[in-house]
Amino acid sequence: MKKDVDAPVRKSPYRTGKSSKANVTTTSRDSRKERLAPATLTQGQTETHARAPAITTLSSPARRGRPSKLKLAPAIPDPGTRQVILEAALEAFSREGFEGASLPSIAKVANVGHPLIHYYFGSKDNLWRTTVEYAFGDLTREAETIDRAARDLSPLDRLRVLIRALTMFAARHPRHLGLVMSEARSQSDRMKWLLHNYTDIFVRHLRKTLLEARDAGQIKDVPVGHLGFIIMGAVLFFFSLDFETPIEDMEQSADRHASLVLETILHGVAL
Repeated sequence: MKKDVDAPVRKSPYRTGKSSKANVTTTSRDSRKERLAPATLTQGQTETHARAPAITTLSSPARRGRPSKLKLAPAIPDPGTRQVILEAALEAFSREGFEGASLPSIAKVANVGHPLIHYYFGSKDNLWRTTVEYAFGDLTREAETIDRAARDLSPLDRLRVLIRALTMFAARHPRHLGLVMSEARSQSDRMKWLLHNYTDIFVRHLRKTLLEARDAGQIKDVPVGHLGFIIMGAVLFFFSLDFETPIEDMEQSADRHASLVLETILHGVAL
């Protein structure tokens, strides 16, 4: 039977060859372009809808078994280490002054690493100021407490309380005067700061009490400024200049010396 040559030839959808491969590649590229191409606004769509990407991605599952990093809390300063450094600094500044004392030598006396001083105090100047507060803060606060608590006492009785408080402080802390004397020799701004914030506070309370006692006719009319320094010198130098008091006798020694100062100031030594 003779085939009809004019009959159309059907192309099998399963043909393989170069043309088929090219068609698949072209179709894949076109499909990709359609997915990546910006969406065209249709009626009822907003611009947000149009900008949404056509490709959807699957979210990766949460990782298990790997704990998140914990943030460590800042280290809490050890008050014991801080006090050891302050004691070493007080000894160094009292003996050698600000310029003579060095941070490495203070760290050596405190038996701590040099960086620990910077960790706790930041700088040498800040260490010195903190040492002054450590040395004289209690004395100024005690003077203010006495001034408030002893308002009902006579000026002379308040003077007795102040002198005994100063004497007890000097007996407990014989090195503290050296801290003042080392700066007094240098006439530095540190000395002005120390006087203004600490020692002058006690001196003002003492001077105020002496003025009230003089105005009340309880003491002689003598220059109060001179009398105040006579009292402070008699108390402080006794315990500070190479004087060592046994710990068990400290309070008795301080009480005995305060009584002697009061007796000498108020009644003199003449027979």
